[in-house]
Amino acid sequence: MVEQLETFNQRELASRMTLICSIGPLKPTSLEFDQEKITVLDALDEVAVPEKLREEVYKFYPHARIAQIKEGGNFPYLSRSEELNMHLTVHLRKHGYVLSNEEKRSEKLEEAEESGEDEEEEDKEEDKEEAKELSEEK
Repeated sequence: MVEQLETFNQRELASRMTLICSIGPLKPTSLEFDQEKITVLDALDEVAVPEKLREEVYKFYPHARIAQIKEGGNFPYLSRSEELNMHLTVHLRKHGYVLSNEEKRSEKLEEAEESGEDEEEEDKEEDKEEAKELSEEK
């Protein structure tokens, strides 16, 4: 964690410390949103966020999905970026924002069928062109 802190300039560090030290109850917002579309990411190891504040977040968003990362400290997006990205991808897919690779392939096939193109024919044409270019170079 010390290495991470050394990368911040004075202003960034001061703002983070201010946020961490300004403990107060969470207040409802006037914005309306579906709590089931919220995922709270939480690192289970030692962090600077007081346990009371963590509990308040859980109470404030009772219908939110809780994604817990075994280790990550105060900066899980840096120290556990792959695991955090996995949780983020799962959250986005659950709400229809990210297509899986299979869905992407399926969409491409549908687009090709709609436009009347056949991928195999395209590949064969490309192979012929490459072979022709190679033979001309010789």
